[in-house]
Amino acid sequence: DHAALELDLIRVKGKTKPARVFALLGDSALKTSGAFQDLQVRHQEMLAAYRAQRWVEARALIEECLKLDAAQARLTTLYALYTARIEASEASPPGAAWDGVFIAETK
Repeated sequence: DHAALELDLIRVKGKTKPARVFALLGDSALKTSGAFQDLQVRHQEMLAAYRAQRWVEARALIEECLKLDAAQARLTTLYALYTARIEASEASPPGAAWDGVFIAETK
C-alpha cells in the first residue's frame, strides 16, 4: 500500500538467484498520486529498456524520470548509477546472454 520503485535486480556473491531491490518512497497517498504513477511507469520502462540493452531508449527514459522526480530529487543518484552502467555497457557490451542482472562482487 506504499509508493515503492524497483531499484535493481542483483545477484550477490555466492548466490545464484537474483533479488529485486526496492525503495520505499512514500505512503499510500503518494502511491495514488498522478505524479508518482507517471514516474513509476517511466521508471519501469527504463528498467525494461536497460535490461534489453536498448541503451539509447534507456538513457532517454532516465531523462524523463529525472524530470518527473525533479521536485523531490530523490532518485538523482540512482539515475546517475544507471547512466554510468549504460556508458560502461556501450563501451564493453555485456553480450546477448546477459540477463540484466547486476552482479555484486562483495557482500
